[in-house]
Amino acid sequence: MNQLDVSDKVAFIAGGGGGLGAALGSLLITRGAAVFLTDSKPEGLEKNMVALKSEHPAARLGSALLDVRDTTEWERGWEACSEELGTPTIIINVAGVKGEEDWQITYDVNVVSPGG
Repeated sequence: MNQLDVSDKVAFIAGGGGGLGAALGSLLITRGAAVFLTDSKPEGLEKNMVALKSEHPAARLGSALLDVRDTTEWERGWEACSEELGTPTIIINVAGVKGEEDWQITYDVNVVSPGG
């Protein structure tokens, strides 16, 4: 079976506080990458960091709060990742919101955000 080898790569995952972000992070770690998770919700981000550290104790991991709608936060997150793990070579944006309570936020995150 042909497996993706990302040894010595740094993966930057926006939306890393959700289930898909955690699953992608875990997969990339098993393939050799360092993983930097970002999310706007600290609870999900912390939960996933704890789970990944438990599942992959030797993994190179980092995280930062990041609202994908804010270009300045993207820049801060990128800098934090670069300082902690190295310059990202894999960028994944799985940030998204669902719901009908605030259509403007849903639109801004899912469609307009700099990483969207």
